[in-house]
Amino acid sequence: MRAHIQDLNTKIRQACKTRGICLHSMTDTETGLLTDDLIEQNKITPDTANQVLQDITKIESLNPTKINFTTRFIHKINILFNRQLLLKYGVFPIKFEKNKLHLIMSIPDERSTIKVFESISGSTIQVYCCNGMAIRSAIDMHFPEENPVHMNTEKFIEDATGAVSQHLINQSDLMDMINDPRVIQLLQHIFNTHITMSTSDLHFEPHEKDFLIRFRENGMMRDVLRLPKILKHAIIPRLKLISGMDINETKISQDGSISYGLIHGRDIEIRVSALPVIYGEKLVLRLLDMSKVLVQLNDLGMTSNHYQLLEKALHRSHGLILVTGPTGSGKTTTLYASLNQVHQPHINILTAEDPVEYRLKGINQVECMGDLTYAAALKTFLRQDPDIIMVGEIRDLETADIALKASMTGHLVLSTLHTNDAPSSLSRLIQMGIPPYLIISVNPVIVAQRLMRKICLNCKTPDKKINAIDNTEEIQTYKGIGCDQCFGTGYQGRVGIFEIMLLSDNLVPLILNHASASQIRETAIQNGLITLRQSALENVRQGITTMEELYRVT
Repeated sequence: MRAHIQDLNTKIRQACKTRGICLHSMTDTETGLLTDDLIEQNKITPDTANQVLQDITKIESLNPTKINFTTRFIHKINILFNRQLLLKYGVFPIKFEKNKLHLIMSIPDERSTIKVFESISGSTIQVYCCNGMAIRSAIDMHFPEENPVHMNTEKFIEDATGAVSQHLINQSDLMDMINDPRVIQLLQHIFNTHITMSTSDLHFEPHEKDFLIRFRENGMMRDVLRLPKILKHAIIPRLKLISGMDINETKISQDGSISYGLIHGRDIEIRVSALPVIYGEKLVLRLLDMSKVLVQLNDLGMTSNHYQLLEKALHRSHGLILVTGPTGSGKTTTLYASLNQVHQPHINILTAEDPVEYRLKGINQVECMGDLTYAAALKTFLRQDPDIIMVGEIRDLETADIALKASMTGHLVLSTLHTNDAPSSLSRLIQMGIPPYLIISVNPVIVAQRLMRKICLNCKTPDKKINAIDNTEEIQTYKGIGCDQCFGTGYQGRVGIFEIMLLSDNLVPLILNHASASQIRETAIQNGLITLRQSALENVRQGITTMEELYRVT
């Protein structure tokens, strides 16, 4: 976008000079066009700015503040789009046609913006141009701070069901059905109404008698809506369409993605997976919150002892750091937070990921797909003069072997494993075929983690006093009694718990002799290992979570 803005500003300067408009002391910005600054300083009128934009882009200019919209149209666009989204991208929708959205843009023909609105609307975009100040005025006029949509969910479902039924009776073209405004409005309403800050995954599941929508929030599944099963014929292919899948292929699994924009202030990318099941196709949408890349290591919930251990390991010149835990335990977030911690202009960081979930400024990220495996990427990385290497997961012997050897030759390597705890990671590497002496030589630091639900602060209340696990102290516990903010669960948000194991001298003979994970664990505890359960108990002591959550997670 930056290069596009610079190019437009250069053309704006030339056009203004031709018109005799004084540009003395006017400087360009990286985020907006020069025409807006000229309007603000009364050097040109809004109409002149629009004419300049039209002349240099050859795109028709329209001023949304001068268009008379019907109440029905304004109601519709308030359903499909929210104020934050339009302000962020500097756009205003003015008309819907079959498979086409007419969109006024403050930065005309900016491709990433067009892609976002193609994804949301499922339509091609007809572009118009206008100065940004007029677009913001139109947004203020028609999109108040509080969205004025009053239709309830039942009405959206009723309208969409009637539309799909009619399309099926008339044997309409599939594209006509999935682009029906009533289907789009229902889907948009579900996103805007039911997605919360703690939502991570959306499940769309066809069953024998209904079409179930479930969300994963704070690590737990929650039923959101049971829709008439007829709606699967439109909602599933619509989601496939806007995520770039083949809507005519229903017998194989597919993957796609949606550049969604803002949901409740979160800058969201959506990764979509389609899987054939006996009653149709199930879709799972993973919400990738782009703001999470800003998470710092000391925001993850580590104790000061754990933080110091990991921070020291991250500043070694070489070695191996493994983050381990089951799917959904927050390993990727920990890796990104670790990279944020050590990233400096003089350090060359390379990552191999499948897929790249979050884009990190100043870090070279590689998406491993098809023939480009983790192992192949790592081999190439070693010829790219890296200081730090991050590989998304050690899945096989070849990747493990290259990663460990890289960590011996002057590189700091970060990766993940799927094991239950830190000691099990050593056994897992040996089972893969890594010689024990090689594990010892890289002196690995192993971080095991889980995510625990936090008690909802809105309904938190003292519970009972209990004896701690080791019966040496009495603890005042707390619970959430359930409220609207936590959907009656008593929990809101999550916090990490960790155990960090270093390779001490008395662990070396155990590893060389292929000791079991339980033997390694027992010795590590004698060395002072703070276990996941002990970390969880500390959160109970502090009133962050409950004993029930401790037992569930550990």
